[in-house]
Amino acid sequence: MRKILLAGQMGEIVRSISEGLSAYSDDFNVQICSEDIELIKSMEHIVKPELIIYCQIGVEEKDDEFFLWVKESKRHIPVIVITTRDDYLKIAELVDDDQFDVLYRPVSTKVIAGKCYDRLGMKFESGTLSFDSGYANEGYDISKKRILVVDDSAIFLRSAKAMLEAKYEVFFANSGEKALEQIPKKRPHLILLDYEMGGMSGKETYEAILADEYMRDIPVIFLTGISDKSKVYGVLKSIPAGYVLKPVDKEFLLSEIERVLEFV
Repeated sequence: MRKILLAGQMGEIVRSISEGLSAYSDDFNVQICSEDIELIKSMEHIVKPELIIYCQIGVEEKDDEFFLWVKESKRHIPVIVITTRDDYLKIAELVDDDQFDVLYRPVSTKVIAGKCYDRLGMKFESGTLSFDSGYANEGYDISKKRILVVDDSAIFLRSAKAMLEAKYEVFFANSGEKALEQIPKKRPHLILLDYEMGGMSGKETYEAILADEYMRDIPVIFLTGISDKSKVYGVLKSIPAGYVLKPVDKEFLLSEIERVLEFV
């Protein structure tokens, strides 16, 4: 039985998380406390949790104290932060390392449980967790690296799914705008980006990613039918992690992905 401390403003959200995690009571013992930093410290001393879930939603004060405390004194305890995209901006610099995982509301209890299993190094028996990708996909395997494929061709997206899903967790966006919405939610390890999309182009999408301090470190591999690499790279402000020519050769694409992810 693994010990989890769930902290946050005592209300409907924290109660619903606790009730949802009760379905996994064979594996987790979840103790609840309010967001008061002194109470959290006391409960941590008593419970000695192996994982902390911190629900930031509705917490108005003393956020910094909690994050600084766990970073300075409890580095051995992984922390799952449940927040909103707007509230995340308040704490982004405090949760910028591997001690923290951030989940954005709305998020299902099943996803939260999956992340708990992941951070505690436990096997999640159901194997997959459901998510809304906008395309047919039964779910994602929490043990796999996450790849976002951005292309305005439905045919190519289906092809990419067939090429990648055996080894990676794959989700999709059919425009640059949708990609920028998905990235904060899905937190991909790698982005495959079509250079020649209609609407918001691959170049514009890439520049928007680079302009965002929370996205710019995600490596991007361009997919393009333009065979002259210099023509693509010459108009970019920053060199991407890779370049794959269409029509895509599966073995070359997989080798490029492995090369880039080796350093992620």
